[in-house]
Amino acid sequence: DWPEWSKTEEFKELFSNPQAVAKATALQLAQLLTALIRKDRFCSGTMACACQDGLLPAITQRAGMLL
Repeated sequence: DWPEWSKTEEFKELFSNPQAVAKATALQLAQLLTALIRKDRFCSGTMACACQDGLLPAITQRAGMLL
């Protein structure tokens, strides 16, 4: 339930702090990506901002570390 999860402190911390993503679990990364993709569907430009703000690169880096 991504809309509910996107209201949590966990989401807010991960969304606003790329350094927090460095400690995220695989599940948290999946939830974060799902929320970002869905948000972009309703608010065009969300993914572009996430890329510019360093969030998507942080997610990519963390996912690589978890592999």
